[in-house]
Amino acid sequence: MTALITDGIPLADVAKVTKTTIAELEAECRQLIVFIGRNWADRPAVSAADAHALVTGAARRQHDHSRAWHDYAEQAEAWTKARDGAYMDATRLAGQKAADRVEAGRAAAREYEQTHPMPTWVDGATPLTECKYLDEGGALRRLGRLVGVS
Repeated sequence: MTALITDGIPLADVAKVTKTTIAELEAECRQLIVFIGRNWADRPAVSAADAHALVTGAARRQHDHSRAWHDYAEQAEAWTKARDGAYMDATRLAGQKAADRVEAGRAAAREYEQTHPMPTWVDGATPLTECKYLDEGGALRRLGRLVGVS
């Protein structure tokens, strides 16, 4: 049994405004995860908010933005894991002294950062990644700029 949508906007009306067929609109709703229920006349309908989002394109923009963010987050996580893996692999292969292992790991991670550009978000920012080894004093300089900020 399909749920009743109180004051639901018939899919036929939304299709008419968007100049698509009902079948195309239903497919779009499935892709955008927009719930299609039934109105008082037992016809396929969506909520007024969803109808507005479909007509204005806001639902598609939000869906595309969410997908892009998800893809960026996966790329950032993979990049960070690969860089950290390069660090760990180098520390296992280095000599017996702890200082030698740390320096070998840092060198391997620095080389990884130089040869593999970090993934960027659509505006060029890198909110989920940072170069930790390429600019080793960078984190302290960034913290220094925050001194006195409350």
